Amino acid sequence: MQRVWTFEETDYLFGAGALHMVVDRVDWTRPRQHNGETWYDVDGTEVTKDGRVIGPRHTTVRASRLQPG
Repeated sequence: MQRVWTFEETDYLFGAGALHMVVDRVDWTRPRQHNGETWYDVDGTEVTKDGRVIGPRHTTVRASRLQPG
C-alpha cells in the first residue's frame, strides 16, 4: 500500500482545505522561495480522506512538510 500524505492548506499552494495525496515525485532540483521559505513542486495522485482516487495532482509543498518523520 502506498503512503498517503496529508498536507494542510497552509503547507501547499493553490488549493483549499487539507490535501490527501500519494506522492510520486518531488522535483528536488528546483527549490522555490515563497514568503521566505523553501518549497518544492510535487506530482502524485490526489485521493479522498478514505482513499478513493480523485486523479493526478501537481502542487507546490513547503519543504519542511516533505522531511521524513
